[in-house]
Amino acid sequence: MAIALVPSNKAILPLLLYKWRDRQPYPPYPRFSSQLSHPSLPAKIDLIAMRIEDIPINQIHRPLYRQNDPETVMALMLSIQAIGLQEPIDVLEVDGKYYGFSGCHRYEACSRLGHETIRCRVRRAPKSVLRMHLA
Repeated sequence: MAIALVPSNKAILPLLLYKWRDRQPYPPYPRFSSQLSHPSLPAKIDLIAMRIEDIPINQIHRPLYRQNDPETVMALMLSIQAIGLQEPIDVLEVDGKYYGFSGCHRYEACSRLGHETIRCRVRRAPKSVLRMHLA
């Protein structure tokens, strides 16, 4: 019988604090792939294209129909009323328009609660990525 030994938190904490205190700042991340030295990456892709933003619900297009579980939506409504939306939904921003493909239950719960906006994790994408999601 093998027994795995896991150090206690008291033993790990000083090590973590030591590593955190002595760490060196990271160099700034490149903004565009053209600043990288890898020839296989396209030059125009924005590498830092994700942001968290409150977006009006009526501006989010949901092109794919999804059957939502009513019990899940009701449970989320109660949770969102009590503690707010904890996890943003994911949306794509293509040419200034927002498209939602995930977070269907959270989207429905916020819509039924009458929220005007919803917290979103927004990723900019070209039309080719939108077409891939619709395929």
